[in-house]
This record gives sequence, structure tokens and C-alpha cells, in this order.
Amino acid sequence: MSIESIEKQESLDQSPAKPCVILDPTGLYQEKIPSEAILINTETRWLRFFFQDNKLYWVTGERLCNWAQEWLKHRGRENAIITTKQDPAIKLASLLGKSQGLGTWDRATCLKWADLLDRYDMRDPISHLLAEETGVSFWLETASINQLAQWLSLQIPEELIPFERVWVGKICSTEDPLCEYYQTKDKKYLLQRWLGLISPQIQDLETFPLEIPHWISSEFDQYWQQKIWQTQAQIFSRPNLEKQPGIQRIASITYKTLLQESKWITQEKIDSLHQFITPNQQQELAVRIPQPLPLPLSLDSSPQQALQWVTSNYLPYRLWETRQGISALKSEALAESFCVWLIQNYPNLIADPVRNSFLNYQTSAFAQERCRSNPVLWIVIDGLGWLDHQELLQYLTEKGDLKLEISQPLFSILPTLTNYAKWSLYSQNTPSHLTWKGSTPEKAFQSLGVGQYFTDRRITQLKEALKTANNPLFCLDTTELDSIYHDSSDWENIYTIKRPHKLQEIAAQIQALMQLYPHPDKLQIIIASDHGQMMGTLPGLMHLPDHLEVKERMAIGSTEDERFWTLDPDKFGIPHPISIPKGAVCLSGSHTGSHGGLFPEEVVVGMSVLQAIVKRFPVQVCCEGYGKANKNGQLTLNINNPNLVSLTQLMLFIPEIPELATGYLLKNSILPQSLQLITINIQSCPNRLSTEKHLALSGILEFSFAGIEPGNAALTPESYIIIDQMFTSGFNLDDL
Repeated sequence: MSIESIEKQESLDQSPAKPCVILDPTGLYQEKIPSEAILINTETRWLRFFFQDNKLYWVTGERLCNWAQEWLKHRGRENAIITTKQDPAIKLASLLGKSQGLGTWDRATCLKWADLLDRYDMRDPISHLLAEETGVSFWLETASINQLAQWLSLQIPEELIPFERVWVGKICSTEDPLCEYYQTKDKKYLLQRWLGLISPQIQDLETFPLEIPHWISSEFDQYWQQKIWQTQAQIFSRPNLEKQPGIQRIASITYKTLLQESKWITQEKIDSLHQFITPNQQQELAVRIPQPLPLPLSLDSSPQQALQWVTSNYLPYRLWETRQGISALKSEALAESFCVWLIQNYPNLIADPVRNSFLNYQTSAFAQERCRSNPVLWIVIDGLGWLDHQELLQYLTEKGDLKLEISQPLFSILPTLTNYAKWSLYSQNTPSHLTWKGSTPEKAFQSLGVGQYFTDRRITQLKEALKTANNPLFCLDTTELDSIYHDSSDWENIYTIKRPHKLQEIAAQIQALMQLYPHPDKLQIIIASDHGQMMGTLPGLMHLPDHLEVKERMAIGSTEDERFWTLDPDKFGIPHPISIPKGAVCLSGSHTGSHGGLFPEEVVVGMSVLQAIVKRFPVQVCCEGYGKANKNGQLTLNINNPNLVSLTQLMLFIPEIPELATGYLLKNSILPQSLQLITINIQSCPNRLSTEKHLALSGILEFSFAGIEPGNAALTPESYIIIDQMFTSGFNLDDL
């Protein structure tokens, strides 16, 4: 509302000290008459009431307004007229121009818009009206790429078009280079060209900066769907596609198309999509890439070669085959070659020293060693196979606050059941050890002699322990992932929905736990597991030997049944003979998430180490000083440290001050997130060879973040020292 309108309103909100008159010759403003006004709308009322007292008089109708005006004029009282209502059509014409199609508006419509325009600052009422009516504020801004995109994206009611034309005219009254685009006669046509949907495409504008407008999204999707089909999804690999408007939308269309047409999927296409789709979606595509059938594992392979074969050849093929729903699994023969290799080589693996072993109890020794120099949060995830381990690492590192330092595959302890393998993981012994029977993972962990052990039920206690940093090693043993395999029989639902959600949940929990530690940048995260999981739903093996004690994919006891391998206790470090089926079957009926056998997906697990990526913010150093030439002086350093750690080992270099040119050690330390002043006394200020007293200072402050990580900051350009001297010859008055 304008100042004039406010003043008029205030004059109507109180009884006038003298008669006041409002003239409405149009007769259109009946609804605007204040309750305290005396209405003059007939000759009789004019003769009876007009100007009889100190009241507000509202005269309506052209004839009566003329009477009132003449009557007041002859009596020298024209100043009693506080306003004369204007025909709204005339008012709109003055704002919009006569060529804006106002002839189609009736007087009520004209009054509506004129009344609305009265609410705004008369310097630019139309921009404010458009902003109010459309609910967006770009109308009030100057021309820009972003404003142009918003304007083209917005569909406005037809009744606002005359106001839009005036707004465009105002924009185009400037010399802005974008004016030629605002002058378009067809906003949709210009937007289509800018989005690349029709030719000729616009080459001179920057990339369209907004999301694709909803009203054109179907056309956009249809255009790109056609392009993707025409090129068999090769279109997404073309150069500079990241500058294409709606790239995220195009990526989504490409992803859905590839799911339908898996024969088009290649790793190169997945790589080109990776920054636009989630890790889970990447895996969904990866498992659909037609995989060549690997060669069986050679019996002569080394442990390193066997692990490489499993992670690079067997597991990708096995997952692809399982996800395709292929019934006759060719991978079973491959898995059998691994089982034979493992049976032959496992006795040698358990003979190696734990710290250098390829078995996953190496992780325990590694955590034990690491916590001597760094605090460690050791996460043991029950049932985390190698592929799940890799996906978890993606979730942990995708935000950029954790970096992966070590990741390696290891063999699980046999048999791959939790009560055997997890005990061995902590105790660094095979299950044949005397303390295995009846012992718990917690007691096995206590044998390390260091650290605290927590389970899912003791998360609250783990959080409190991390906050106090009262131990070098914190171990969380979680069964959250393993439980989803045992609580459902729908493996596809488990793998595509429950599993990724649970892995994301675990990743979020790890990141939250890390932040509870007082110095999260020093905390190392170790990820390990006891065993993996079989893929798919396994059928049950029929007609089992009666004397075997069945445990999922293994059974206690030996058998001559050719469908089994029997592991000898002495050779395999186990407390009793164990029989394991040779195929992808389960011994306890149809089952999902089975383990206990020798298949690669059960046996090969991972060990990874992650650490926080420390984000350092720029340190600002400003220096000001005063002194006399060849005499002492003083500098004041203003140091702003926005980081969460202290700055120590400060060394200042200022080449313009001779005694600071080679470095000056400051005994101070700068507290975290603080602004501190440091005073430095100078023995001899430099001489000036000019009359200018201000000497600009450059230089660098070197320091360490918390005494560990080196850093530096240049003096700000505003740094200076004022040197007081009488002569430019090098002599000061004090020297005379």
C-alpha cells in the first residue's frame, strides 16, 4: 500500500475536524463506502445532508458530483474534496496501455484489478501484483538466467497476460542481452528449444538451471525415452551430457529402460550413470549384465588367487545367475571347484600365524594392534558376505565424510555357523580349542585383554562409552542383518528391499556412533564378519542319514553318503566331525539365507578399515601494527580459527619485517572455533623510502592442526604496519 493510500485510510478511521468529501462519479465503489460516511446518492439527500456538519460525505453519481464540486468551488471549499474516484478502466489504461485488450473487460473486472493495484507501491505495482497472484517472487527481480527459466516455466491465467506484457516491456527497456528472449511471442516454443526438445536449439544460453516444469515433463520424458530406445541407451554416454537440462530425470528414464532391456546393460553404461543413481540401483543393473561363465578354480591356486577368483569371477556370476531366476545353476560346478580347493588348503591356512593369516580371525589381531595407536570402533556384522560388505562400504563413503583405507577379502573360519566362526573371530583360535565348548562370543572377546564388547541390546551403553572415550577399543557385535534372512522366506524381497535398507541403516548407525566420540577424526572404523550367506532359496536335501545332527548347511557327525564332504576334526581344527552337502541345498528344509557350508558366498568375507575425512576450514590471519623507523614497534595478529581443533606450533613469516622474515615462533596456541589476538614486539621497524606511512604486509602463518596435520594461512590483503618517521632519507628525528 502506498503512503498516499495509508494517509487516506487514516483520515477515514477517525471523525474529521471539518467536513470532508469523497466524489465517486463512476458509482462503482459502493462497497468501499466507510460505515461512518454520509451517503449522498439522491438530490433529496444532497439538499438535506450535504456539508451540514463536520462529517465525511460520500457523493456518488456523475451529476451529484458535479453539483458538489460547483457548490464547493463557489464557496472556496474545494480543499474539502479529499479524493475523486477514477474510472478503473482509465486507471488501468494508464498503467497497461490501450493496446492490452482491456476492451474485453467489464467495469467490475476493471474495478477488481484497479483495486488490487492500489495496494502496492505505485512505483512498480504490476510486478507486485504478479508476484502476489502467482505466488512466486521472480517478478520483482532483475533479468537473469534463473529468472528467465522461472518465467518460461510458469503458466499463468489468461487474465494476467496483459500485466505480464507490461512486465516484459519493462524488462526489455534495459540493455540486458537476455531481452531478446523475453520478447518471445511463444514461451513454450522458447522453452522447448532451451530444453533441447526441438530445433533449432538455443546455443547462447547457459544450461537450463531448474527442474523440468511439470506441465512439459511428459513431452520431455517421451522425447528422451525415444532417444534412449533409438540408441539402445548409448545416448547417456555422449560427451557433456551432464550439462543437459533435466539430467537426473534422463538418468532415471535410462535406468528404468535398462531394467526392462537388460541385454543393453554394460559396465560402461553403469559407470556413466553412477553419479545419478543410488548404489543399490547400480547393483540392480550390474547383476543384470550378462556374465561370461568363469573357469573353475584351479587346485594349484594360491590363497590370494582363490580370493581374487571368488570376488572377481564367481560371485558376480553367481549373483547374476540367481537374480535371473535360472533354475539349472551352472555356478554349482564352479562352487564345487572352490570347495575342493578349500578342503585341500584349509589345513595349511589354520597353520599360519594369526596376524598373517588369510582367515578372518586376522581381523581380531589387527584391531588389537591398531588400538595401541588409534582408538578403534570395531563393527562385527553377523552374516555380512563379501558383496554385502562392498555395498555397505558404498553407503559409508558416499557422503564424503569417511574414506576407505584398507579393504581385503578373507576366508571365514570353518564351519561357517555363528557359534563356531564368531567365537574363532574373537578368540583367534579354531573351534577345536578347549575353551570353545560352552563359551560365548563375549568371553572370547575378553580373551583379547583390551576393549569393551557390546551387542544390539546394549547400544545405549556403547553410546555412553564412546562419549567418555574411556577405552581404546569398542566392539559392536550386531545380528541385525543376519536376522532379516531368517525372518522371511521371500529371498527376492529380502535381497532387493530389506537387505539394502538394513545396510543403509547400519551405515547410518556407524556414522552416528562415530560422531559421539570426542575426536571422531582420530577414530578408526573396522568392519568384519563371521560368515556370509547363500544366495536364493535353497531346496531341502531328502533322505538324510539318521545319525547326523542337522544345523542348516552342515551336520555334526560323519557319513559315507557320497552327497557329503566330511571334515576331519584334527585336519580342520573343529571339535567333532562335520558333514557338509556338496550342492546348493539345505539340510533343514527349504531355507533362505542359509550358511554353514563351504560355498564361496558363505566362506569369503571382508575386512575393511575406514577413517573420517577431516574437513579443514580456512584460517584467517590479519596483521596490524605501529612503530617508529629503526625503533621498536608492535604487531597485533588477529587469528580466526573456525576449525574444531586447536592450532599449534605457530610460525610467522613476514618478509617486510627483517626480524620476522626467516620465521618467528609463537608460543601461543589458537583454541578451536575462536578468534584470538596475539601481540608481537618488534625490536627495529624497517625504514621507509617514501612519505607513505602505511607499509602493506604479506606473509604466511604456518601451524599444525592439533599438532598432527600441517596447515598454513596467508596474511589478509588488509594487513599493514604504520611506520612513523620524519625523513625519507632513512633518519628519524629521534636519531638527531
